[in-house]
Amino acid sequence: MQAGRFRDDLYYRIKVVSFHLTPLRERPEDIPLLIDHFVQKYHGKYNKAVQGFSPEAVELMISYAWPGNVRELENVVNQAVLLGEGDWVDAADLGKGLFFGKGIPAQRIDFHRIKSLKKAMRDIQQLYEPRIIEHFLKKNHYNKSKTARDLSITRKTLDDKIQKFDIQAG
Repeated sequence: MQAGRFRDDLYYRIKVVSFHLTPLRERPEDIPLLIDHFVQKYHGKYNKAVQGFSPEAVELMISYAWPGNVRELENVVNQAVLLGEGDWVDAADLGKGLFFGKGIPAQRIDFHRIKSLKKAMRDIQQLYEPRIIEHFLKKNHYNKSKTARDLSITRKTLDDKIQKFDIQAG
């Protein structure tokens, strides 16, 4: 009983100030600033050429929910700088398992940028179609015939899409 009382007393002595920090997913405007900060931090640490993230990569980062908050964001930037080979981290670099290896993130839609439904749907298809194909290829151990059946397309259509999106098929 005495130990529990001591622990409670210690907690209240240590907890002098408490504050609530809004989750990163609710402050997307902070993400570009944090990316720049972490790029500078790791750029110097690793002596790498990476200067920053492309606008598309930043948009992809903003669209992610960040369940790990700032620590997860820092880890992603750290890996991107460490593994980066050019001056800029591109959205394609993030999609190679560095960032979205656990699944497809929900893409935030900027309704102010939409000029037509047809173009918006084409952009969405361009974003998700290669990811869907890659998922089914992996699921089927790169068996193209089985993948084509699962996706209800012909084998030729699958081959054309693999070539179009430059997907590594096994």
